[in-house]
Amino acid sequence: WFGRRWVRLAIQRHLSADAPLRASASAIRRARSRAEDRLSHLVTQTMLAGLYAQKKSWPQAIILFEDALAEARLSELKLIEAGVLETLALAYEANGNRDKAIENWNNLLQLGEQIGNRTFVAESHLKMGVLNAQKNQIDAAISHLETALSLYRSLENPRLQKESMIALAGLYEKTNNNESLAAMSEEAVGVANNLKEPSLRIAAYASKGYALAKLGKSQDALKAFEEAVNTFESIEVPSEADI
Repeated sequence: WFGRRWVRLAIQRHLSADAPLRASASAIRRARSRAEDRLSHLVTQTMLAGLYAQKKSWPQAIILFEDALAEARLSELKLIEAGVLETLALAYEANGNRDKAIENWNNLLQLGEQIGNRTFVAESHLKMGVLNAQKNQIDAAISHLETALSLYRSLENPRLQKESMIALAGLYEKTNNNESLAAMSEEAVGVANNLKEPSLRIAAYASKGYALAKLGKSQDALKAFEEAVNTFESIEVPSEADI
């Protein structure tokens, strides 16, 4: 409202001046009208796309999200563009089109870097890592996931650190990268403690024990497995009365 009022006042001032300024006022009016029409169309397309997405009608949702993305880019509203890119990537992923999903996550990554938003950058790396793993492009997947983990560590987001670690653990195991698996599993214990998730703590110690055993460090592996067992035994099982 304030923006529109300001534009109206500016136009009134211009109209009281000479012809060149009246021309400027007309240009402002046209520009404001175009911007408002574009934003209105963007909101409409995004809402309609969201309705199709709720019904899992992904092809229709994707068409509308692509249209909304084009409008967002014309509007130069970067955060809105980022939001549409994120939703479009998820829609392509849900529709089974991994390549288009990766393309849009990569676009979001570049936009995130451009506007200095590390959350978008980290999310994009995480999603591209998981998708590349599904495509069996292991080296690319590990690279993206390690970058995501590093970013989430610096952002102090333990929940998404956990998500990155879970994806990485399987890839480290698959590639026999036991040094990295052992080190990351140790870090995962701290994340589990932070999140107060004993199940993650058990998995972290078990993963660490597996990696250390593969590295021939039997005594250290045994200690890790014992920690996993101790954590399991410390979990309070609700009684029938509690249930």
